[in-house]
Amino acid sequence: MKRASLALLLTAAAPVLLTGAAWGQTGTAGAQTTAPAGATPVPTGRPAADSPPTTPSETADQGATPTSGQPANPQSEGVTVYRPEFFAASRPNTALDMINRLPGFQLDSGNSARGFAGTAGNVLIDGKRPASKSDTVDSVASRIPASRVERIEVIRGGAPGIDMQGQSVVANVIVRAGDTSQQTLTLRTDWLLQSGDNLPGINYQTTRTAGPRTYEFSAGVGTSIDDSQGRGQRVRRDPNGRVIRFETAGTEGSGVPLSARGSVKTPFRGGELRANGTLEASDFKSEQHFNAPDLDTDLVSVSDRTSGEIGLNYTRPLGERLAVELVGLQRLARGTSISTFEQNTSNSVFTSEVESGESILRSVLRYKRSDTLSFEGGGEVAYNFRDGQTALTSDGRIVDLPNSDVLVEEKRAEAFVTATWRPISTLGLEAGSRFEVSTISASGDANNERSFFYPKPRLLLTWTPTPANTVRFRLEREVGQLNFGDFVSSANLTDERIVAGNPELAPDQTTVAEITLERRFWDKGAITLAYSHEEITDVIDRLPIRQRPDPDPDPRAPDIVFDAPGNIGDGTQDELDLNLTLPLDRFRVPGGELKVNLELVSSEVTDPTTGEQRRISGQRPQGLRVEYRQDVPRYKLTYGATYLNGFEETFFRFNEVTRISLDRYLAFFVDFKPSAQTSFLVSLENAGRFKLGRERRVFAGPRNTEPLLFTENFDTEAQQRLVLRFRRSFN
Repeated sequence: MKRASLALLLTAAAPVLLTGAAWGQTGTAGAQTTAPAGATPVPTGRPAADSPPTTPSETADQGATPTSGQPANPQSEGVTVYRPEFFAASRPNTALDMINRLPGFQLDSGNSARGFAGTAGNVLIDGKRPASKSDTVDSVASRIPASRVERIEVIRGGAPGIDMQGQSVVANVIVRAGDTSQQTLTLRTDWLLQSGDNLPGINYQTTRTAGPRTYEFSAGVGTSIDDSQGRGQRVRRDPNGRVIRFETAGTEGSGVPLSARGSVKTPFRGGELRANGTLEASDFKSEQHFNAPDLDTDLVSVSDRTSGEIGLNYTRPLGERLAVELVGLQRLARGTSISTFEQNTSNSVFTSEVESGESILRSVLRYKRSDTLSFEGGGEVAYNFRDGQTALTSDGRIVDLPNSDVLVEEKRAEAFVTATWRPISTLGLEAGSRFEVSTISASGDANNERSFFYPKPRLLLTWTPTPANTVRFRLEREVGQLNFGDFVSSANLTDERIVAGNPELAPDQTTVAEITLERRFWDKGAITLAYSHEEITDVIDRLPIRQRPDPDPDPRAPDIVFDAPGNIGDGTQDELDLNLTLPLDRFRVPGGELKVNLELVSSEVTDPTTGEQRRISGQRPQGLRVEYRQDVPRYKLTYGATYLNGFEETFFRFNEVTRISLDRYLAFFVDFKPSAQTSFLVSLENAGRFKLGRERRVFAGPRNTEPLLFTENFDTEAQQRLVLRFRRSFN
């Protein structure tokens, strides 16, 4: 096992641990639940509700420089400025509350793409992103009091002097200057109404600004929940539909994550230095129990994970038009998990141990030629590793797993250049490319090394014919990030399935063409329609992997076949997204707002087992989210509801087709803010008690040649959850 020096990292991180928030992560297959941590604003001398909302301006203020983090170019028609008065009726506590109320803006916290630039979300703080991959932009925004927000700029299509982080639209939060000091305490509990379990959490954070220096610290104990837990049944039928097994089922899962985050911002040698650190520790336990008259089955999984991260970001002007940015990032993590399966007198145990790390160095040189033209170039180097071992025993006998001990290492270098040009006030162009070379090696049970070269060009054209209408066109080549966990074998004891590791995996590559139409109306309304077409090379899906029996009793003995992730060839994907923000004042609902998000997705690949065309495994064909809220300033509260129409996912393995479905999700909330320092939130999650269904169609071998063995349906009704949150700030 390659030993990462985690203790050294945590010791080095201690001096810079000066901010953060700790709340939960999600459990398994159900809808997600993450307890937020925010801050309450410093009082301004007049309640926010007393200030009438104003309409946003369509251009920003003067003063942008390549490193200042100030507003975007005032000549940019693609910049819309929202000042605090715009959000007054909703009485926001944090910058995140304000971001969530931006008309037509969809928060993107980032993804797991390759490198540092590819993981950026679509929110900037003073024109910059945190030097962190674990501390997401929504978490950072939740720690900025609303009273410190001077304005939020929504930048569409790029603006000279602003790093768009590869996004088509970003929200740039400009923080007020001046000395402030604030502490915030947040208490939360999740009460599961059917089982009666009560899962509390607490978070403390402090922020202090003294001149050009800002210090932040946060620590907390949260709750992570598998909110699909509940009661149900599992039924197995033979190919003729006759019931051959009927079991009652009960599931549950929860954990206690701990975290501390900190940051400091200070002048340093003619520039600005930002340092941040994160320490996290989490555990999670899930249980599944199945009972039949002659068969009792119990599955228990316990996992523990510890991680730490240090990030440094240094920016410095080299003249009136030139600036440099340097970023360094180090992450290390360690985790273990143990799963046990007991069925009457039979038992199995699966164990997994993982150590992983990522090191990144990045430099960027920005040149602002004029208010309408700027250039950016630089490079990035990275080293990633994941060392994983897995083991499976069945009734005390060791089960041979293919690729159960694998160290994966990736060395990557990337150069990039981008130009942002606004030839006229209504037309913006961003063009550039990244060029990546990488080497991925596997050692241990598998030994190989492969090298790759990927050009990743990008073109973004933004046309704003009127201040209320925007058309965007994007053409880009993207490279996916491999999940190094796919290189190592695993076992699903619930479904009695072994998944082989595949050290031959290569990143998928996608050419994306996207067009977006956006219209803003009625001061707070917006509608966006986006269509994208993707041509995908080396699609990662499921395929069979063959292995000789060990020991091999007979040269004529058949190979053992395992399900595994793998590259299955080329494919396509089409997606249509509709986002609507509809203010309801004109419909005699003062302060009311309706948000609708509709996604329709289709895809096509060739099934490696049957040779037939099908959709990509795990892809959801459609999704609908409807949110209603109404601000009632008179009573200092906001109330609302959220509806999701559920989802369906299908996974195509060589000997099995698995379909997971959730029928619907409904939640209600009331957020009462008696003062600028205090808020009470009451939320009823899963009010309609969604049903989670899992259907397996299992074959005797490859689906195209072997008969169906059985069909299994595992259905549970999830619990309702009452959330109570109290937040209080002290100045």
